[in-house]
Amino acid sequence: MFNPGALTCGANPGSPVTPDYDGPFAFTGTLHSVTLDVSGDLRDRQRRTIEAQVPELLHRVSWLEDLPAEPWQGVLIANEVLDALPVHRVVQRGAELLEVRVGVDGTRFIDVEAAPSTPALFVRLAAEGVTLADGQRAEVCLALDDWVANAAACLARGVLLLIDYGYLAVE
Repeated sequence: MFNPGALTCGANPGSPVTPDYDGPFAFTGTLHSVTLDVSGDLRDRQRRTIEAQVPELLHRVSWLEDLPAEPWQGVLIANEVLDALPVHRVVQRGAELLEVRVGVDGTRFIDVEAAPSTPALFVRLAAEGVTLADGQRAEVCLALDDWVANAAACLARGVLLLIDYGYLAVE
């Protein structure tokens, strides 16, 4: 069984093992730390930072590009991951909900309002108890449930700690 002890993912330009890390959790070196990050550039910068600042801990850190495929035990810390997931932008126009897409006008990007790309947008807003006022905009993350379910499913035993900042759905 894969047992890193701690798996971090999200807003982490350094690494929890470096002395200058100012994230919510500092790494003591007693466990193996795994950082999940899809950015190859960020992984390389983290590795170089650890090599320069605490080379004696480099062997206790590894990187993944996706959640572990096999169940594991430990703490999964997801800092600023949920609000980095893709969203659909919507706006209420009278009685009609429209999706706000990106268009091009000459050499600049513009907002283009169109029919929603999926009925799941209506379902999600209703499930959250959100009713938009005329002209009100919102972002709807349809990937949220699957990401959290997959993160929880990969834990045989442990804790999933999700840290994000922002407004409540009704706001």
